Amino acid sequence: MEYDEGVTVRQVRQNDEIKWRGRLVYVSEVLAQEPIALLPLDDGRWELRYSFHLLGFLDERTGKLTPARRWHGT
Repeated sequence: MEYDEGVTVRQVRQNDEIKWRGRLVYVSEVLAQEPIALLPLDDGRWELRYSFHLLGFLDERTGKLTPARRWHGT
């Protein structure tokens, strides 16, 4: 899987998490060993995507991931 330039990419670890800003953030066991993209939104919030699938939104201040309401689309 390849992502556009300028996108931050993290590999989901065997333990189903990514490391982000010194914290471990649970993503999904389904995505273990897969690359996911993080795109900056605003004020410390990031959009997480696997390919074109929207996974959710990460708040870097709290380290919490809010799942997307829709899995497909933009």
